[in-house]
Amino acid sequence: MDIDPIALSAATSAFIAFIAAFTLLYDWYATSERPRLEWGIGMMACGVGGLIGALMYSVLEPSIFMLFIHINLSGAITMGFMLYGTLILFDPDVKRAKLISFGFGCFFTIGTFLFGFVIPTSLPITPVLLGEPTNTSMMLWFGVETIVPVSILIAYLMFVDLRATQNIASFWISLHFFLYAVLLFLWPFDDDTLKLLFYIGRAFSIAAILVGVRELGRKKVYTQLIREAKAESAFLMDIITHDIKGYVHGSKMLLDYGITDKESQNMIFNNLMNIDSLVKRVRRYKAIDRFQESLLTPLDLVVIIENNVKGVRHSFPQNSIDYKIHLDPDVEKFEILGNEFLDDLFLNIFHNAVKHHRNRPEVYFSITIKDMPIEDSWQIIIEDDGPGIPEDQVKTLFSISKEKSPKSEKGLGHLITRKAVQWYNGKIWAENRIEDDKIVGATVYIMLPKYRTEPKRE
Repeated sequence: MDIDPIALSAATSAFIAFIAAFTLLYDWYATSERPRLEWGIGMMACGVGGLIGALMYSVLEPSIFMLFIHINLSGAITMGFMLYGTLILFDPDVKRAKLISFGFGCFFTIGTFLFGFVIPTSLPITPVLLGEPTNTSMMLWFGVETIVPVSILIAYLMFVDLRATQNIASFWISLHFFLYAVLLFLWPFDDDTLKLLFYIGRAFSIAAILVGVRELGRKKVYTQLIREAKAESAFLMDIITHDIKGYVHGSKMLLDYGITDKESQNMIFNNLMNIDSLVKRVRRYKAIDRFQESLLTPLDLVVIIENNVKGVRHSFPQNSIDYKIHLDPDVEKFEILGNEFLDDLFLNIFHNAVKHHRNRPEVYFSITIKDMPIEDSWQIIIEDDGPGIPEDQVKTLFSISKEKSPKSEKGLGHLITRKAVQWYNGKIWAENRIEDDKIVGATVYIMLPKYRTEPKRE
């Protein structure tokens, strides 16, 4: 069976539109960032419209009604969502963007319906630029003359964004809409060659927006990495300058007043030791990035946890620290491929829990290690009986955020923990334990990948 080249080119453009749509929608699902959702819906409508176009030139009998559905999917819905997604990039007034986009869609749909089914061809009101006016040609020409200005507007706005941000994604998206505006003038003619050229060009123009979408994703990753690096540097500088300034200022005051008694000398010595400890902890934090994966060795997770509880006992001899580890009875070994940064991870969690017990001498940890076969990971659940976590810090405890605005070394332990977990490709989060509407402690959840001596079975 011979395949109509117009149907094949229309199906190809639809296929590329679907790829762009799913890419945008997945990116939106992962980032929740606009305008990926709006553009994704627009590209989905474009793909459906392209499929209808392919069917009209292959298995379906072409009719003005099918053509009306086709151009409204590709015109009113596609361009309406694409216009809305573009406008919200530049205009903070979302309501205005919705009004403009909705107005365009209504104008397009009503106009194509009137010229296609209501307005007689004998009236002097006709949008047809070339050829004899028929209801089909009037509907098509009206669609072209409505979409072209909008397409050029979007192309211009994305070009402005390109000049302002140097984002290559804006170039590809702008190129798509410019090509589309040019190609539209081929669409109304009842000529198979021009129709074929239109759909081939349409496939290339949609490919341009697909490239733009991928570049948009890369730009997002790079921007996020740069933002995190800047936030991390600012955070560390904040800690270092604040704490060192405090230690130096206190020591300087004692020296300026000539206070040289034994207690003052001890205070100056402790300040110097605190500065040395702070510098070592910052260097430890930065060392995690430089550690080589080839130096990892299989370690027993239970032994690591027990050793770090003992280490906390040594750091807080005034406290009575007790713990119990609950293990999955079906698991023989709880091994992980790790290094000394695992000690940093668990020691910081236990250390912070004891430190925030508000002078309560008894501290109890309930530690559970679960097998998570789907994630191929161990889940470590550490529960304490302390005062819990302030509600405004629960979600940002292991992150760098503006809301946190740490002003001392206290936040550095959480960051070392977070960075160590990230290095192992794990996850960490915290919650408060609540009983009878009261906070009775905090729970830290850690996900770490298992160590396997045998290949994973599919």
